[in-house]
Parts: sequence; structure tokens; C-alpha cells
Amino acid sequence: MLQIKKIDLTKKQNLILTDISLDCAPGTITTLIGKSGAGKTSLLKCIGQLDPAYSGLVEFNGKDLRKFTHKEKAELIGFVFQQYNLFPHMTVINNCTNPLRIVKKYDENQALAIAQPILEKFGLKKLANVYPMNLSGGQQQRVAIARALCFNPNIICLDEPSAALDPENSMLLITTLKDLAKSGTTILLSSQDMPFVKGIADVIVMLEDGKLIEKCNIQDIKQKSSKISNFLDLMN
Repeated sequence: MLQIKKIDLTKKQNLILTDISLDCAPGTITTLIGKSGAGKTSLLKCIGQLDPAYSGLVEFNGKDLRKFTHKEKAELIGFVFQQYNLFPHMTVINNCTNPLRIVKKYDENQALAIAQPILEKFGLKKLANVYPMNLSGGQQQRVAIARALCFNPNIICLDEPSAALDPENSMLLITTLKDLAKSGTTILLSSQDMPFVKGIADVIVMLEDGKLIEKCNIQDIKQKSSKISNFLDLMN
């Protein structure tokens, strides 16, 4: 169980997140929605331990994530950035295998055995030896997602994962993440792509001005959540 307890985040005397608490059960896909600047990316970074300035707690199975080692965090949490954050001096295959070799100490063959099937699943096999600068935005996005999945993490955080994807690859991503959720992975993502949200979310959380203002299961939105329902319709 992933638990976020009373998270506050202040930057340059500006309150970015205020008193956010949220439980995310294994096997669920939680989607953060809200206007630009609502705090979605900031919350994901706190959960992913990429912004240590927060106050409050982020716990996994009752343990404060701040107490995990760097290696434990790398194996536990996969993070996919909106800007991809690929290593520009590495090919596609090396972007996926080098972290496995560094963190998990796998040899080249072990790392390749994990990375190659994932790249093939995302239609990237023929691009394995290409550098990021020669890829389209959508291709870079798929590489970033594949790299995160290579670690088979317990938690995956994705910031606007469908932003650069065409409809076919958006559907592939939905299928892939739903399969991961079925295996017990806890998935959190932010998105402004409402058809994507409707197709993937188990739980939708709406942020506004750094505050959690509504949370609702996808099947209950029409009956229980006017703000989320209106936002989904407005952004279509």
C-alpha cells in the first residue's frame, strides 16, 4: 500500500502543495487531473522521491520512503518524465540496459534479456541503436516508458505519458499499464488527455491550487463527483 500523508511543499515562499493525503492500493491506477499549475507534477515528484523538500510522509507498506536507500528507491519506483530525460549520449538500448547494469549489477546479457522484449512490445526494436536526438517526441516518450518498465517497479509514476503519443500507441500504453496493475503494480499518473484518463483510470484525483479537492472511483463519477465530471467533459 502506498500512502501519502499530509504532504506540504513550499518553494521560494510559495505554497505548491497543501495538506494532501491519499491512499493508493496495489493494482490500482490513480490519475491526477487539474489545470496547469494545480500541483500534479509536484505531487508525483514528491511521491517519486525526486523532490525531498516536502513535509509530511510518503510510505510504502508502512515504511517512510525517505528511509529507503538510493538502490531500494530505484528498484521500487519507476518515474517517467514529461520531458523524457533520456541520456542523449546513449542509444535506445543503452538507455534501458545501463540503469539495470548500474543499479542491479546485471551483466550485459541479463540486461538485454529484460530490455529487448519491452522495446519490441513498444515497437522500438528497429530503433535500438538510434540516439534520442534522432527520435520523434512520441518515440522518445515510448523509450522513457520502456526504460522505467525494465525495473519492474512496485510503483510507477508517469507525468503526462500520452502527451506525445498517437492514438494507437496511447491504446498500447493503456493496455500495458492495465496489465501491470493486474499484476499488483501501483500506478499514478498525471494527464490533461481526458479520453486517455477515461480509458485508464481506476481512481481520479482532482487538484486545484495545490490542494486535493475531489477523489472518486471512475465508475462513481457521474453520481458522486460533480467537479471531476465537469472537468472531464470540459476538457474533451
